[in-house]
Amino acid sequence: MNRLSLLTKAQMRLATLDELRQAAKSGVRMRFEREREELGTRVESRVQQAEANRMHLIKAHLQRRAAIQERTKRSLLQRIIRENNYKECVLSAIFQKRAAAEKKRMGLLEAEKKRAHARVVQARRIAKTVYHRRETERRRLKEQLESRLQKVALLIESTTSLKTAKALLERLESRFSLLLSSGPSGVENIDHLLKHLASPNRKVPTNRTPGERGGTKRGVVRESRSVETTMSRYPVRVVLCAYMILGHPNAVFSGQGERETALRESAINFLREFELLIKVILHGPKSGRLSSQQFSDVSLDLHNESPNSLPREQSFRCQLRTFDSAWCSYLYRFVVWKVKDARSLVEDLVRAACRLELSMLQTCKMTAEGQTLDLSHDMRAIQKQVCLI
Repeated sequence: MNRLSLLTKAQMRLATLDELRQAAKSGVRMRFEREREELGTRVESRVQQAEANRMHLIKAHLQRRAAIQERTKRSLLQRIIRENNYKECVLSAIFQKRAAAEKKRMGLLEAEKKRAHARVVQARRIAKTVYHRRETERRRLKEQLESRLQKVALLIESTTSLKTAKALLERLESRFSLLLSSGPSGVENIDHLLKHLASPNRKVPTNRTPGERGGTKRGVVRESRSVETTMSRYPVRVVLCAYMILGHPNAVFSGQGERETALRESAINFLREFELLIKVILHGPKSGRLSSQQFSDVSLDLHNESPNSLPREQSFRCQLRTFDSAWCSYLYRFVVWKVKDARSLVEDLVRAACRLELSMLQTCKMTAEGQTLDLSHDMRAIQKQVCLI
């Protein structure tokens, strides 16, 4: 019984506690709801107040910003006005200074122009004086050169020089022929080069029998003439031309090309060997022992050393062979230069003839058929003269 009563009391106490707990829980929930509503009301009011404050602040900020912009516009306008006034003042000052500087510059330029004109006049006067002096000196040197060239040409063209040189060269040719006949022949054939040097009336005629010529007497005359016109191995005028080439190259050559340079070098070498051969003939083999400097100062006035001018001692035969080798080289260069010079001369003559013909056609007003219009006496004389040319 006690146990049941205790259980009943305990259940009653638990039920009471549960009721109290439920009551407390409902009270707490109601209080929470009430407080939440109050808090929501306060928050809503604060939000509305904050929104009102924000709108008020935005309005005030916009007003301040508009005022600042207005002040900025007014200040910028005033600044622009001040800057424009300052620019106008500066531009006017610059214009005045520029005008003064331009006036001063024009004065300086005028003074400099006068000084430059005076210097130019003085320089022209000096240049004219120097030109006249140089022209006088050039004319004097040209006259001296022409006189020396004329003396050399007269000396080369004189009968005595030609006869003496021809006799010496014929003697050397005969000795060279004997030298070839006595030993092995390794000489270079230069007949094709000598043919270029022979004039048309001096060329060797073909060998024909006297019967073909129409008689014994005419055949004998032809044979004697063919013997006389046989070209020498050492033509005297070609040999003497080497001295002209060496002494006066500007008067001999029309240009300064490779052919002219090679011809002058071969002429120097040939004359060196020729004079050494003369010394060997006159004084013996020991006379060939010459230094290049002595030889250039005494004989040919050379400016460059050559291996052929080194000290040496040669016999007459060796020197004669060396002389002939140098002669062959010089003759080849001479023929090449002569052919080229003749070709250029022919081209110049053809060009001049073409220009003359064209000038005649333009002057006489010839038609395409070669007929001329009514010409005056002077025009017909010009046409006849050109046709004769």
